[in-house]
Formats: sequence, C-alpha cells, structure tokens
Amino acid sequence: MDEGKLTWDDKVIDYIPEFRMYDPYVTEAFTIRDLLTHRSGLGLGAGDLMFWPDSSNFTMKDIIHNLRYLKPVSGFRTKYDYDNLLYMVAGEVIERVSGKPWEVFVEERIMKPLGMNRSAGSYSRLADKVNVIDAHAPVNGKVQVISRDMFRFGYSAGGINSSVADMSKWVMMQLNRVSMGRMVANSCSARNGRPICGARKPFFQ
Repeated sequence: MDEGKLTWDDKVIDYIPEFRMYDPYVTEAFTIRDLLTHRSGLGLGAGDLMFWPDSSNFTMKDIIHNLRYLKPVSGFRTKYDYDNLLYMVAGEVIERVSGKPWEVFVEERIMKPLGMNRSAGSYSRLADKVNVIDAHAPVNGKVQVISRDMFRFGYSAGGINSSVADMSKWVMMQLNRVSMGRMVANSCSARNGRPICGARKPFFQ
C-alpha cells in the first residue's frame, strides 16, 4: 500500500482477472479490503474442504475458480462470517503484485526487519524445527499427538509458524514502539481514528 502498488479499494479482478464470486455484481465490486474483512456474504468456513484436511488435491487455481460456485448466505458487506478462502486470494494478490510468493514476501518485508528469526511463512520454511510443538487433538477422550496438517498452498490463511517471543515483536510494531512500526503499520492501522484492515471489532474508535 505505502509503495502505491495497490490500494484497499482496488478491485480484485484488476489483479486476478479470473476471480469470480457467485453474484456478478459482487465480483465487480469486490475490493482488496473485502478480501480481509469477512463480510463477503459467504457462510462460515465456506469451501474449507477444498484445502482441509490435507488429503485433498485442490490447487490455488481451483480455489479461485470454485469461488463462483459458493452460494452466499447473507448480503454482500452486511454480516461477519469468518472465511479462509479469501485470505488465500489475498495472498495470491500479493504474489501477483510483488512477484514473490506470500510466504517469502512476509518473511522479507516483515519478519526479517523485525528480527523474527524463529518465524516463517510456512512450516516447511522454518530454519529450525527442533523446538516446535507437535499437533494435538482429542482422540477417544484423551489429548494425543496427531499428524501435522501440511498446507501445500494458501499460506496466507494460517500458514505462519512463530513463537511467543517473535509474535511479541509483531505486537510491539503494531504499537509503534519500534523504528519500522510506522512504516509498516500506517497504511493498515487507522484512518479517521478507525481501523481499515478489517477486524471483527475495532480495537479503537
């Protein structure tokens, strides 16, 4: 945003021409901001089975194409329903604008400048996997180690692996307590006293 390569109100189809939602009007009106605000009209977790569990064989190209078949459950921009697929699309926008995969982009532009040295945009990109928690889930009433769910694409929807210490550096940046904080956060933090990146509830008014 700060480099002027795109804005929050740019249309998604300007960057991903094949992008389609169920309603043609929504397709034409859909902005970068809409990708991140969970108010697309899609239901909670719509289409998640295309990438989870990880035994599916869908690709990012399939995700983008199949969005057009997902029927909305509410009006466009009228209701909050969490979704993952549009965050994946947002990651695709980053790749098409920057020429780099989302996971590489966030590592280079955010993690490395902040000194988040034990973080990565995906599990496979972690430099050191020695001190990494295993996946756990209840099995027959007892919490047990289970196989790790391995993303193959769409890391912008939950692919980051990090530590508490590293995530605290991200928080400090958001609070503008480090030198790069304003540079990274200004375009995303507030306009006229309101957050513009799309949180479920505003952190400040």
